[in-house]
Amino acid sequence: GSMSKVEEDKIIPGAHERRQVKRPEGRAPETARRVAELEGELSETRDYLQSVQEQNEAANEELQSSNEEVTSANEELQSINEELETSKEELESSNEELTTVNEEMGNRNAELNRANADLNNLHASVNLPIVLLTRDLAIRRFTPPAAKLFNFVDTDVGRPLSNVRHNLDIPDLEALLREVI
Repeated sequence: GSMSKVEEDKIIPGAHERRQVKRPEGRAPETARRVAELEGELSETRDYLQSVQEQNEAANEELQSSNEEVTSANEELQSINEELETSKEELESSNEELTTVNEEMGNRNAELNRANADLNNLHASVNLPIVLLTRDLAIRRFTPPAAKLFNFVDTDVGRPLSNVRHNLDIPDLEALLREVI
């Protein structure tokens, strides 16, 4: 109110020009209605933006929580992976040991097969009756002459000597054998 028109023109360029524009009669209620509409739309837009911002903040919080869970799960998986790597190394070491033991067993088995073959060849070539028995007098092996003498058949291996009828006239044979053993 205390400024002159000239001072107002210096401060706000074009202010005097706006004042000079005359509005036609009857436009004021339409303008007021339009301003009220725009203010309503502006208020709705502000409310909508407020809602969107709140939803965005909630979504960000959920994402941060999910990110923390994923980070925790990732650390857990990393730990499990390290444990599995250690287990894998232990299994590889055990596998190497088993391979070594298997090779040793293969070598011993080959030696045993050779010794068994030698023993079988000896039994087959010796012309003496020989019977090999276990401590409880079960038949383990016998030579061909022993088979004739005792009436042995191949299925007698593993049976007790007392179950086989032999041609020997030695009534206390089992007692003598136990004494020898």
